[in-house]
Amino acid sequence: MNPAIVIDGRGYFTGGGIGRYTRQILPALVEECRSCGLSVRVLISNQHRPDEVELPGGGRVEVVVSRAEWMDATSEPLRLPAEVEGAGLFHSLSGHWVPDAGPSIATIHDLTPRMRPELMSADARFHGERVVEAARRATWRIAVSRTAADDLRRVLGPGAQPLSVIPEAAAPLFHGAVADPNVLGRYGLTAGEYLLTVGAGHAHKNVAGLVEAYLTSGVVAPLVIVGAIRQGAQEVARLLAQPSLSRRVFMPGVVSDVDLAALYAGSRLFVSASLREGFGLPVLEAMAAGAPVVATRSASGADLGGDAAFWVDPAETRALASAIAQLDRDPMRRSELARRGRIRAGQYSWARTAAMTSTLYSAMTEVRAA
Repeated sequence: MNPAIVIDGRGYFTGGGIGRYTRQILPALVEECRSCGLSVRVLISNQHRPDEVELPGGGRVEVVVSRAEWMDATSEPLRLPAEVEGAGLFHSLSGHWVPDAGPSIATIHDLTPRMRPELMSADARFHGERVVEAARRATWRIAVSRTAADDLRRVLGPGAQPLSVIPEAAAPLFHGAVADPNVLGRYGLTAGEYLLTVGAGHAHKNVAGLVEAYLTSGVVAPLVIVGAIRQGAQEVARLLAQPSLSRRVFMPGVVSDVDLAALYAGSRLFVSASLREGFGLPVLEAMAAGAPVVATRSASGADLGGDAAFWVDPAETRALASAIAQLDRDPMRRSELARRGRIRAGQYSWARTAAMTSTLYSAMTEVRAA
């Protein structure tokens, strides 16, 4: 019997935002589909086994190892069509591929490679164009933010419809996170005595701009940069090579989610200097963990907005430096931002995201059945 829904979950084991999105939404989606009486087939990477995927127990779900390589422009169009044939609906959680025929949904996370190509690597631009083409072919599109939805409308025009905005959320372990001294101690850190940023992988994260703003601010507390630096590494490496920074900027690389939750919770201030984001999940995670946040409006402002963070213009390094300095010396303001951030983060949940998505599933499969 063919499944009602085939979900491309091959990004489950990857890093970055798509991996986090897949790992969080997939279990909640399976549970929602089961409660709606929808059978589900989940495709996973051919580098892993079905029992490595953590999904709710029970019937109506099948986990299948795909023969298509993850984000491979050659094997995906050759192998995925046969794996989704006969399904009532196909959903790409990464937005990189949808079939030419049959009902489909593409989740669009970020069109920065199309909107700001100068900030992205050649590989990111290539896959960004694949996302645009998949969005063009899809029967329906899900954008994770108003920013992503607006970008999609600019790129596809009337072809962007139909379109739903269904936001991301912070994972449960970030809500009410504790600055575990054992975790912080492994990194040589003390709660309340460091600044934190997350996501150093690409030029649009603007790590170089953040380091410059940090130096300009005159703040004494060290800056911790979590994540692996790849594109844009030369400029950041040049900055960090300064002798004066040897004890001021700390780069632990990629850390586990458990450690990240403790790092968020223990930070004096979380700072995002990103020039552009599709959603900006680290900002919401920091809020959920109780960290006061300074962020550029392009990082998450379009969706999170309001007074839950100190928002600055992404092009103004001096404004970012000023915001860091102001909050560093104002504990009452930091405490108030942390309180507002927790409230704001609490308005988002993966259960709600999954419920909105499964409602769309039900509507699309009912229309087809009719």
